[in-house]
Amino acid sequence: GMVAYSNPFPALPDAKEPYKNNWLDSNGDDEYTSVMHYKPIEFSVKFYVKTFATETDSAVKILHDQLDSFFQKIKEGNFYTYDSYTGIGLRMVRYVGYKEEQFRARGNYAMLIFEVQFKCNDPITRMTISDNKIVQK
Repeated sequence: GMVAYSNPFPALPDAKEPYKNNWLDSNGDDEYTSVMHYKPIEFSVKFYVKTFATETDSAVKILHDQLDSFFQKIKEGNFYTYDSYTGIGLRMVRYVGYKEEQFRARGNYAMLIFEVQFKCNDPITRMTISDNKIVQK
């Protein structure tokens, strides 16, 4: 029931500063670049949720149940993400935070726009979808 409203995945990570020596009797730096390492990727996804009341539950209750279900999936440890629009999948992603942008409940519907912040500690391993599962490319 949630739609990604805005999903600005960064395509490439930033490199970490390589280990180096600055020898005073040599030009430039002596950088150790045989293996490069990369900074984690931090990104936010904005979601839009709109629910309608049923005979048994209010729209606000259904909205809160959906939000709680989403949080149950991301609240502990690392997980995978995949964005079908950009084709970018990541692993070792963790939940960082939540910001509510807009909430509205009127009559038989409720609507919420919120943003979730994530951090990916493996910015170079790409993931994809295969047989409805997120797997490494």
